[in-house]
Amino acid sequence: MHRQADLQPVTLDVGTAVEHALADEVGDLANVEQQGYPQARASYTFLLDSPAKAIDGQDLHIDTPSSRWTNYGSPNAVDGLVVGYGVPTPVSDLRISFYDDGGGVRTPDSYDLEYLGVGGRWQPLPGQQRIRLAVAVETPQSGLIPVRPNAAVQVTTTIKASTTTVVSPELLVPDAWKAVPRRAIRPTRVETGKTLRIRWLVTAPAELPDGLPQPLRLVVRSRGNEGGAVRHQCGCLDAGELR
Repeated sequence: MHRQADLQPVTLDVGTAVEHALADEVGDLANVEQQGYPQARASYTFLLDSPAKAIDGQDLHIDTPSSRWTNYGSPNAVDGLVVGYGVPTPVSDLRISFYDDGGGVRTPDSYDLEYLGVGGRWQPLPGQQRIRLAVAVETPQSGLIPVRPNAAVQVTTTIKASTTTVVSPELLVPDAWKAVPRRAIRPTRVETGKTLRIRWLVTAPAELPDGLPQPLRLVVRSRGNEGGAVRHQCGCLDAGELR
């Protein structure tokens, strides 16, 4: 530790640097500038969204700005998003984050992962290991959590996993609101079929905004326990509103 009485320039010896080998993994599906490859297209896209935004490298989970693809308003029973590398590319880890605004855009009832095989035929992606999460924000029967200006209320969230997994939850609130867990949030192991309950203190701003009720969203990132590549899933729920 170095201390000195003034702000004069100083040179410190920090010793020999140690090089650490990094994992040979890159986000091949991310196209931040939305130019060239990879390219995304869809069977149907809501006019305010874009397939390219599904692979823009951002995972915002908010309504605005938009960083997503949705098929809101689609006349089709089933829709799909296709991402092309341009050349055959090996994939070891695929991470999907679903968007749910609690209204017209909801998480899918089911989904398939396929790859374009020899002869141009779509085939199921082999060796899939999925983690399904049931996430909820507990609310009164009305679905609304009453709040007062500049006062905190307790909100309880629950997470239940279909397979033993490690979860990292986050409660998202509108601008000027605050959400603080009653206990420190750390990655937590949830056993198969067990439920993790977390209590939060949600504080409304001194001046409640117009347009109430406001949305409250629980985001959960999970990591499987099977070893090898880490697999993530993000469950979003806009259940429960503040007023």
